[in-house]
Amino acid sequence: MVACYITGCTVLVNLPMVSITGRSKRIHPTMMQTILILPTDTTIQYGMRFDGVAFSPDGRILAGGSDDGTVHLWDVATGILRCVLKGHKDGVHSVAFSPDGRTLASGGGDNTIRLWDAAAGTLRHILKGHTDYVLSVAFNPDGQSLASSGWDDTVRLWDAATGTFRRALPGHSDGVFSVAFSPDGRILASGGWDNTVRLWDAATGELRHILPGHTDEVLGVAFGPDGRILASGGKDCVIRLWDAATGTQFRILEDHADVVASVDFSPDGLILASGGWDDTIRLWDVAEGTLHYVLEGQRVVNSLVFSPDGQTLASGGDDGTVRVWHPTKSKTVSGMGPASRPGTTSCNPQADE
Repeated sequence: MVACYITGCTVLVNLPMVSITGRSKRIHPTMMQTILILPTDTTIQYGMRFDGVAFSPDGRILAGGSDDGTVHLWDVATGILRCVLKGHKDGVHSVAFSPDGRTLASGGGDNTIRLWDAAAGTLRHILKGHTDYVLSVAFNPDGQSLASSGWDDTVRLWDAATGTFRRALPGHSDGVFSVAFSPDGRILASGGWDNTVRLWDAATGELRHILPGHTDEVLGVAFGPDGRILASGGKDCVIRLWDAATGTQFRILEDHADVVASVDFSPDGLILASGGWDDTIRLWDVAEGTLHYVLEGQRVVNSLVFSPDGQTLASGGDDGTVRVWHPTKSKTVSGMGPASRPGTTSCNPQADE
């Protein structure tokens, strides 16, 4: 049983022991540390979830997009909820910081992308063009363009500074759940509900490769830090590793018992993290393709991302929390939600269209 101790507005939670399976290492309970469950702006309601998480480039701010249409911003060092960005008319499915950290993009179920001033919390632009839910947003590493994808079966490219639409990349035959740029910004990967991963020339929009192999919808894609490896995960419960240059699959990672919703590489490229609807985060050795750790404690992991320094891993789940883990020591450092905190600042009360 989880024991909770309430001190003011902070909830301290002792996690149960992490379960480890297969060839992974067993973690002794003493290696786990008490976690801080820090509040959202409202008491968590049944069914509330966080679908997207992102660290600022300096690692100081963590953003979480919620299905209540808001974006929460936390101070990573203190765990304090700084403010809540309001304006979307439906759930927020994805969030991303620009490379300089000045802009935060959010994609929502109201078919729009919103660009926010990350420091002031004010709305800069509303990007319209998608005809259905926006499911993913990603900045090019050069900071000049933004990619988005949605249930309208398209990938779209935008001018990141002005919000001007540049081009659509048609080709998927069903919703496109995720997009990711290669580290050099030359390739854009997309994962769709047509069971394919597609690689595009980011400058011209030309389709380079269609990567078949998944037997069900693809939910997450991510490039390794050197751009040579692409990982994808989906409803077939596996992670597939691809040669990004040729589009050739070279490894399958199998251990999740349900949908793999999100994947991300550590900044040094040694670890691949995968989050699933089996209520686990799994950490894999990229070189060996072996499972190292299984982290438990969050219900239905929808999204995850490594911090820029690789020391922590953030995840968002269906239990209304965003949690921050220490992957190198296999313990949770802190969590965001699920308690009320009086006086939370709404950064942009005038953010409506």
